[in-house]
Order: sequence, then C-alpha cells, then structure tokens
Amino acid sequence: MQSPHTRTDHTSSIDAWAALDILPDYLAILDADGKIRYVNQAWQMFPAEPLKVGAYYFTDDPAMVAPDENGHALRAGVRAILEGNQARVDLEQKWHIGDQLRWFTTTILPFSVDNTRGALLQQRDITAQRPEQRTEHDPIHFVQAFIDAVPGPIFYKDNNGIYLGCNQAFMDYLGKCREEIIGKTAYDLAPPELADTYHQADLELMQQGGTQTYESQVVYADGNRHDVVFNKAVFLNDDGTVGGLIGVMLDITERKHIEEALRCRDAILEAISFAAGRFLEATAWNEDIQLVLAQLGAATQVSRVYIFRNYLTEDGSPAMSQRYEWAAPGIAPQIDNPELQHLSYREAGFERWITKLGQGEPIYGLIKTLSADEAEHLAAQDIRSIAIVPIFVRDTWWGFIGFDECRTDRDWSAQEIDALRVAAGIIGTAILRSRMEQNMQQSEQRYREIFENAGDIIYTHDLEGRYTSVNRAAEQLSGYTRDELIGMHVAEIIAPEYLDQANAMQQQKLTTGGTTPYEIEILTRDGRRVTLETSTRLIYQDGQPVGVQGTARDVTGRKQSEEAMRQLAWQEEVIRIQEATLAELSTPLLVIADQIVLMPLIGAIDSHRAHRAMEELLQGIAVNHTRVVILDISGVPVVDTQVAGVLIRTAQAVRLLGAQIIVTGISPDIAQTLVSMGITLGDIVTQAQLQSGVAYAFKQWGVGFMR
Repeated sequence: MQSPHTRTDHTSSIDAWAALDILPDYLAILDADGKIRYVNQAWQMFPAEPLKVGAYYFTDDPAMVAPDENGHALRAGVRAILEGNQARVDLEQKWHIGDQLRWFTTTILPFSVDNTRGALLQQRDITAQRPEQRTEHDPIHFVQAFIDAVPGPIFYKDNNGIYLGCNQAFMDYLGKCREEIIGKTAYDLAPPELADTYHQADLELMQQGGTQTYESQVVYADGNRHDVVFNKAVFLNDDGTVGGLIGVMLDITERKHIEEALRCRDAILEAISFAAGRFLEATAWNEDIQLVLAQLGAATQVSRVYIFRNYLTEDGSPAMSQRYEWAAPGIAPQIDNPELQHLSYREAGFERWITKLGQGEPIYGLIKTLSADEAEHLAAQDIRSIAIVPIFVRDTWWGFIGFDECRTDRDWSAQEIDALRVAAGIIGTAILRSRMEQNMQQSEQRYREIFENAGDIIYTHDLEGRYTSVNRAAEQLSGYTRDELIGMHVAEIIAPEYLDQANAMQQQKLTTGGTTPYEIEILTRDGRRVTLETSTRLIYQDGQPVGVQGTARDVTGRKQSEEAMRQLAWQEEVIRIQEATLAELSTPLLVIADQIVLMPLIGAIDSHRAHRAMEELLQGIAVNHTRVVILDISGVPVVDTQVAGVLIRTAQAVRLLGAQIIVTGISPDIAQTLVSMGITLGDIVTQAQLQSGVAYAFKQWGVGFMR
C-alpha cells in the first residue's frame, strides 16, 4: 500500500489518493499489524496532534484520544475489524481538544488494496448537531423566542409537576428568573393553599388528558394576589403516554374589579330608584332620608353614609354641618360628633373642597393619598377611603353626600362614582321639590289669609248656582253665617230683578270665557238691599267649567265706591298672583339627573294648563340639553280628547328636539278613555309607575350624566 507520502508513479493510484484528500471526514488506513499507512488532508488540519503515517496505532498513543475509555473503544474496534470478528464498528464519542468538548462519530471498516488487508477509520465531527450547540436559529430556540414574545404567562411541567420551562411573561409575573423556576414544583413557588389547588388540578388533568380550564389566584411579584384563569393541556411522549402539561394564565383581576364595580353600580341604581320613589311620595324629603341612606349604604357596602349642609358664617366664609347619617353595624357613628357641626371648610383644611365640590366635581380616594390636613381630620374618624359627591339644588351648591370606608383601602371605580352622582342629583331634586311644595303651601296659606281678611266679598258657586265657599266679608255683609250660605242658591240672595242679569253673565262666560263685571243688588238677612259691584270668572276642571269664582264690593256710597275700586284692583292682582303661582307650581319640571328631567302632573288638566305644561317642558328641554323626559300623569284623574291631543303633540315635539319621552302613571280609567276615543300613543314608551319609569330611564340611557 502506498500513500501520497510514499507514492509510486502509477497514475491511477495517484488519482485515488487525491480523491480521498478532498473529503471533509477524517480518514486513516491501517495495515494488518496496526501500522498507520495513510491519513488524508483533513487530518493535516486537525486542531490537535494528528495521526502520523508510520506510527503503530496500538503502541503509539495519539495525543488526541482522551479520556482512556475512548482510546480503549477505538483500539477494540480496530482489532475486531483486523481479526475479522466484526464487519463494521460504529462509535459516538466526546473528545476534549484543548479547552473544547467536541463530539465525533467513528466508523471502522475492513479495507483491502494491492492484496493488502487492513482497516479504514472514518471520523466525522458532529458537534454542531448536538443539542447543546444549537443556536438561536435552531427550532428549539425559535420556539423559546416565540413564547417569550407572547404577553401572557406560559409554563410547562413534566408528569411529576416539575417545571420544565416558561416564557418571559411568566417570570415577570412571579418576579423570578428562569433558573429559580425550572426544576421546581408549585410548592416551591406558591403559598401552600394555592399550591394544593394547582397540584390537584394537575393530577386531574394528567389522569383525564385533554384540556383544562379553571379559575384561581396567583401571588405576583408585587406580593398581591391576582385572579387568573388557567388554561392547560397535556402533551404526549413518543409512546403515547402523558409526558407533562403546558399552561397559559389569563389575568382577570381587572375584569373582576370591573364586574364588581358594575355590580355595585347596579345596586346603587336600585337604591336610587327606591330613593326616587320615596322622595316623590313623601311630602318632605327629610322624612325618608334615613331609609334612603340605609339603602345606599347597603348598596355600596361602605361603613358610613351621611349628608352635610352648607351655610355661611357671620364673616361670609363657607362652612358645613352634618345633618343625617347611616352607619353599618360595628362602625362608630359620627352624627353626635361636635367637631362635625359648624365646621369651617378653610379652618379644617378642606379649602380645596370648596372649589372642586362647588364646580360639581367629586372627591374620592384613599385617605393616605389626600393632603396632610385632610388626612389628619378624616383619619380621626377611622376613615381609610372616602367618596364625597356634591348636592346641587338647581344651580346652587347645597352640600354633599359622603361615603366612608373604615375597614379596607377601597378604590372607587368610575362607574360607582357616576352612580353616586346620580344619587346626589336625586337628593338635590327631592330638596327642590320639597321647597316647591313648601312654597305652594305658603302660597295657599297667603291666599287663605287674603281670602278671609279681604274687605270685599269672595265666593264660589257651582254652575247650578249653589254657593260652595264664602269669606268672612260675605258673612258680615249678608248677615248669614258661613254654614248657612254654603249650599244656598244665589236666587235666595240676589234681588229678583237682577237674577236674569246674573244668569246672562254666567251664560256669557260659558260662551266667551273671561271675566264679567256687573252690578247687582242682594237682600241681606235683615231685609236690607245692598248694591254690589261683582266680577266673576269660570272655574275649570279637566278642561271643563265646573263653577264660578267671584268678588263683590258694596258700592252704596261714594266713599265705599272709591274703596271698592281700590279693593277690586287689589283683589284682581291677588287673583293674578294666585293664577300665576298655581300655574307655575302645577307644571313643575324636575331635573333628576343631567339630561334626564321629570314633569309630574297632578290634579285637573284643562286645555290652558296642558298648553302651559307643553311650553314649560319644551323650554326646559332646550335649556337643560335634555335627552330623556319622564312625563308622569299618575296624579291626573281624567284626560279628555283635547288634553290627550296636547299630550300627543307634546310627545312629538319632544322627539323633534332630539329627546326621548317616557309616559308613566296611566290609570285604568285614562287608558279606557284613550281607547274609547281612538287615541293611540304609537311608539311612545310607557311605564305603569313613576319608579319603574325612572329605573327604565337610567337603565336605557346610562348614569354618567350628572351635574
């Protein structure tokens, strides 16, 4: 056998050796005695000491063969081939070459050339194919890079519950590096009670296979427990057995907070609906305020709910006093705390509240986030979290409603604050309604005083001519008592020759309306004749005349005539004021929330009042930028064709202005009347009760529209 180093002039041999030299594998040929007869060019470039031609493989230990077991395996393989015991030997070995660890495969085959037998060694470097040597471009690195790019936490475990790997998000959520996770179990990373939950779920998944979804908690790097949903699936080994599981976590903490906020908001809205019903039924808003505060406290699940009223001190500084309070069981009430009475905003360190609350903005948050002065004052009442919402009566800042949480650091959601602003708006509307009713009562009292103390006769009678009311002057002038006059017919008082004139005046009023002044004479109880200057007008109910209201003055003498003229003018002014006051109070427009208004109609509705209500409502829609109108007619006993037509036109006009209308309180009698008249409400929304109408409006059009 010859090699390039001992070659002959045989051209064919030279070509054969040249072909071996260009191969990338390491090639060596040994003769039957183990002498190295040939090595190719690859061996000449080997980084360690190469095999040398002429050396004996079994006696000269090559420097590159280490450790010893590799050398023993190679020599045993060569002997097996040379001795004819094996037709082929394949080995895979790792060699230390300098400071590097490299992997090689070795194939040993019988070799014969020029009638000389020997062995062929073929070695190949497979270090690049080993898993330890794969680069970021290899599939496993690509997969790791891929899951690291996923924002949700991902992990995978073996069938013993030991973590095999995870992505970057999982490490970030737990605040641990990959080395602190891989090789650990759930009991190494989580509190025992949570680890038990994870472990039990893993066991069930391993037994059942497939996928698994459940909700639990995870302690994050910030030390807080977060609500999460686990989605897991098993993976299988090559033999079909369960090799482990892979899991993905979905953080639902924020969703839970939103769901709880919405639940609380809905509960507050129910309490608001309750409050609206109570306030609209009560004659004074403060009669039911404790029940309302209790409802709001239960809905918000806070420690205290209270109301403060604003006032000005002698020097004109704004101050506040607590007026009402509800406290949860186990919470110390503050209603008797003297420090909460006649409290100056500025002196108490709440000057910021004057601006924010006065502009309609709420103040809420943890006490520790407030200013030092505010926190000091509130912490004395064991408050940890607070929500303050201003109460406005029309455009005036009346005071505020407050919510204390003394047990936990509560964060208030935007949905909850919006609902609380609606509650404050309802209370403000109730206060306004109570004021209006008080003004009406005072107006009625003033009218009664004027009625009784007037120097002129003031009376009413029905269309049949029977007196229904008289004042003191009528008693004094006629000589009859009030009880005697009530129910007496006008023909028993008016001198016979004036009856036709009186009947003609009544007929004129029925035909043309207006007032009819005229003079008549009456007969007193003692038979005297008294000349009266009379002015009368019709009384309407449900659009129909039901009686006559009149004033009369004794004009028997000049002095009495002058006085009568003065009194008549004064009386006409009284009647005008009364009419204006009654007209204003008969068509109240109540703002129950921003862009939601309520007009409750009570009592008889004639054509004049119906048109006035329409004008007041449409003007209110434009001024308040109203989106929803609640028209309550539960207090209207009868609706005729003319009034029904005005209501229909009012609804159409409201919709032309871009608002929605809800009609509540249609009684069975009114419904039957409308049906018999052939009047339909079309697609106008109706609700049986005012309370359900208010709840419907809040549900359909939201609660975020507050002052």
